[in-house]
Amino acid sequence: MKKLLSFFILFIISTSCNWKQDSVKPPPEEKSQLYSQIEEAIKKGELPKLDTSTDLRGKEVDGIREDVLREIEKRFKEKYQDKGNIYKSILLSAWVDQRLFEIDPTDREQAKHHAVLIDLGVDCNIDSYNEYIIPKIENKYKIPYPNFLDVKEPAAEYEEGFDEIIETGKTITALTYNTYERAKYYDQLNRSLDGTVSSSIPDEAHKRGLSTCQVLEKIKEYWKQGRDISSIDYMEIIDELSQK
Repeated sequence: MKKLLSFFILFIISTSCNWKQDSVKPPPEEKSQLYSQIEEAIKKGELPKLDTSTDLRGKEVDGIREDVLREIEKRFKEKYQDKGNIYKSILLSAWVDQRLFEIDPTDREQAKHHAVLIDLGVDCNIDSYNEYIIPKIENKYKIPYPNFLDVKEPAAEYEEGFDEIIETGKTITALTYNTYERAKYYDQLNRSLDGTVSSSIPDEAHKRGLSTCQVLEKIKEYWKQGRDISSIDYMEIIDELSQK
């Protein structure tokens, strides 16, 4: 997680065009590739125009910072909106990243609670991808899942899309924590978690026949009703959804 933070900080400060060369340095093994990606993006004019104010949350639209939502629509909407619930899950993951600014990241209990929310966001992306791609590949190659993962062509097709979904999440995180102050907030979360925190919440949802996106949608529903994000009991939501 701490290694990823170096990547995020360099990327986000570069994209907001406020980067000072000596302020943050990526690990040596990442430096060449990362700089090349940034230089290529500059040449193509692809670097986003992001909110670089000192306001951590900025202006939100349905719980996502306005400029981040604009970038998501530009980068991912056309590609994913007709692929099941994938685009919807991308928006949910952006909503999850933005919720960090509603907690005290130096409070370990709040940090742990938010880390579970992050896990749910990642799993929601994966769940929505699997719901879309698995039937498609099974039908195309006439091989059931997970057996097709042992066959070269369908496995490669599945893994390519899977990697793209994971990269989508990383991009949204980088766009959200795009200033020193925001990246510092994210770093404080990592420090409170001391690297890793395990959670059984996503697995429990799957055991009950639920997708993690269903759980996230209910969490967001409670949040929109005015509930403090740190006070929402994820297991209670799983119980509630299971009973329905």
